[in-house]
Amino acid sequence: MGKPKLEFGGYVFDGNGASISMLSALTSKDRTTVRKRILGLKAIGTKKNHPTYNTQEALQAIYKAEFIDPAIKQDSETQTVTEQKAYYDAKILQLNYETRVSGLIPADVCRKSLANYSRVVISTLKDFPDLLEAKAGLNTKQKEVVASSIQSIRDILEKNIIDDK
Repeated sequence: MGKPKLEFGGYVFDGNGASISMLSALTSKDRTTVRKRILGLKAIGTKKNHPTYNTQEALQAIYKAEFIDPAIKQDSETQTVTEQKAYYDAKILQLNYETRVSGLIPADVCRKSLANYSRVVISTLKDFPDLLEAKAGLNTKQKEVVASSIQSIRDILEKNIIDDK
């Protein structure tokens, strides 16, 4: 019985090391970020003329900065300018990568979608008391109570709507 194999992101992880592309697919991080984080690791072999790294050690190096570890300087006051720049460069690359693969939706798109959704809800709520009166047989007093409650909801939505202009 051989080593167990894991297929992920079009790659087969067979326990014989992982390339930067494989680690990038596994961690959903940009290849440049992965390359920077495993910079100190020694390659254990090659696959298709690309260096491979011990998967466990590589994953520890990739995620080390993301977990609280006393050995890592996390405070910006104690980091050197080079460490800060490397950290923010990696974060920017990761954000660009996630945006590119639709992992993140730009804020202006969210604002426009929310504004459009709010407008639809507001216009639908406008006719709701009349619909309830006709279909559910509400009397005038009941309709006024419902209309008052719905109007307060509409006012809140209109007040908080994010204009997409």
